[in-house]
Formats: sequence, structure tokens, C-alpha cells
Amino acid sequence: MDAQTPLDEGMQQPATDNMPVEAEILEYWTETIPWIMGIATMLAFYFLWTFRNVLSYSGFLLSGNLEETAGYWFGFIAMAAPCIYMAYSLYRFAVLLRRAVQNRDQDAATQAFRPLRHFFTLLLCLSLITVLALVAGPALALLLH
Repeated sequence: MDAQTPLDEGMQQPATDNMPVEAEILEYWTETIPWIMGIATMLAFYFLWTFRNVLSYSGFLLSGNLEETAGYWFGFIAMAAPCIYMAYSLYRFAVLLRRAVQNRDQDAATQAFRPLRHFFTLLLCLSLITVLALVAGPALALLLH
């Protein structure tokens, strides 16, 4: 090789679009977007169902003890906040992924997976809390009796 030969001679040219992924992956992503929107919608309806239940139970308790009513509202907020955030994360993932597929933009695809990461991180935390509660409940019952 002489001194005048460029280093990148003979290499393939980069893709002309901003998203050099295979058509098969784009097809999978396109099929996945409605499913993600459906799951986000189900989580939102779960939130609304929980909200309705808390309102009906707290309505019964308004004539009773205020501490119990506050407990129901605290429980509702503790259940609803992660659910709302998870539904929003899935919604943002679907919207950003749709934009990435339509524009064939790799940066937008990378941005789309951040809300999905937040969703799975929160799901992992909630799963660990649930498993710990399921294990700790009977263990405490055995220790206290």
C-alpha cells in the first residue's frame, strides 16, 4: 500500500438512511406497536378500576373512621402511582418506536427503548416487593404465634 491510498478504500459504503436495520426487524417493530399500546391501555383501565374501588370503599368509610379512609387512599396512591407510570412508559415506548419506524431513524429508536427500560425496572422492583411480602407475611405470622 502506498502512502496515497486512503485507509477506507474497498470498504462498503454506509447505509443511505438513518436506520440501517433489516426490513424484518422493522416489520416486527411495526407489529409490536399495537400490542404495546394495548398493554398500556389495559394498565390504564386497571388504574381506573382501582380508583373506582377505592372511591366506593372510601365512600362507605366516610361515615366511619377517618384513619381507615386515609389508609384506603394511601393504598390507592401506592398502587396507582406505579401503574400510571408503567402505562405511561409503555405508551411513550410505542409512540417513539412508531416515530422511529416511520422516519427510519436510529436515534429515535434508541430513545424509544429508554421508557421500556424504565417499565421493566419498575416491574422488577414491584415483583421483588411482592415476593418479599409473600415470604415475609407467613414468616411473621409464624414468629408472632
